[in-house]
Amino acid sequence: MNNWRRLYLYLILFLVIVFWSIVFVLILSVNPFQADWLMLLLFFGSFLIASSGTLALFGFYLRSRLFSKSPSRADFLVALRQGFLTGIFITGTLLFVAFGFFNWWTIVLFFIILLLLELLLRAR
Repeated sequence: MNNWRRLYLYLILFLVIVFWSIVFVLILSVNPFQADWLMLLLFFGSFLIASSGTLALFGFYLRSRLFSKSPSRADFLVALRQGFLTGIFITGTLLFVAFGFFNWWTIVLFFIILLLLELLLRAR
């Protein structure tokens, strides 16, 4: 395994473990109905980073297993970008539920916006 790949994977794995730990501590210790905006920001921010990192690691693992070629930095960045966009979708959906904006059309519109962003980033 290349040095850059090992360094990136261990760094992201460390951050994922740290941020999932923060999420679980907040779930166990904070009442969401009495939490102030700073606690909610900390929870949703930690959840975004933890889920994005988890999805990026999973996507990179699938890319390295499905394609026989050795994955490059570009493949890693693609997995990171797609993991982050998927994490934004999941966290945004949770935010819509938390603040009462959850409708099927808001989720579809949110998905279309993120899909267009992915297509824009892929074209570059």
